[in-house]
Amino acid sequence: MRAANAYFAVARTALSDRLAWRADVFLGAGMGAARVGLALVLWTAVFAGRESIGGMGLGTMASYYLIAVFAYQLDQSSAVSSELAGEIRSGRFGKYLARPVDPLAWFLAAACGRSLVQAAAALGAALALGLACILVDPAYLAPASALGLAAALPVLALGLLCLALVNYMTGILAFAFQDIGAFQIGKNCVVEFLSGALLPLALLPSGAREALELTPFPALASLPAELILGRGLEGYGRELALLALWALGLWACARALYASLSGRYEEMGS
Repeated sequence: MRAANAYFAVARTALSDRLAWRADVFLGAGMGAARVGLALVLWTAVFAGRESIGGMGLGTMASYYLIAVFAYQLDQSSAVSSELAGEIRSGRFGKYLARPVDPLAWFLAAACGRSLVQAAAALGAALALGLACILVDPAYLAPASALGLAAALPVLALGLLCLALVNYMTGILAFAFQDIGAFQIGKNCVVEFLSGALLPLALLPSGAREALELTPFPALASLPAELILGRGLEGYGRELALLALWALGLWACARALYASLSGRYEEMGS
């Protein structure tokens, strides 16, 4: 219980820190809204004279982007990963060794606190943008499923956990490399595409789509959007079990990577 209280305090501090620098939160939400608006303009032109593309009508496509873009924005562990790498390079990582804390648990708690603030901002922006779309033309949005919304929440939580573990492993690569910037950029680009935040995975060839369904990345954007729109509920149990297995496997990999690399850490007096 004492350990749980300590990490709850870490999450609360990260949340307070994010609120103190709330301009970044609002800017991120605003950029997400702009991105959805640009996607809507693009797909309106693509749909000219067409009823559907890849089994998705214009309303479904607009709703998909409205959900997927803001769902993908919930992750804040990438920023915490960069901070962790900076602490390793500067020698400030020693504070985790001098105190009875688990670096991985600290990392996840800090990412959770930050993500809660981002979730509130993203939800507000998504509701405002959705209302604006309805006022302009109700056909722009497809109806959401209450059952799908309830099913999407644990999927999104597991997907965010998997990505946080990937970001933790990216951050601790600083034990072996002076700069992890290239790893961060490459990882962010690949994950954003594989999640479906850039392009709906339903538009990919069937073989590529089936292969991606075996990874945890669609749970960050594509799968929650599909579930909320009432699609993909038939394979829900399998997807949830697969995500749980990925989370356990990535947790074990994160522990093993830390044990392998942390011995390289050096600071004054170590």
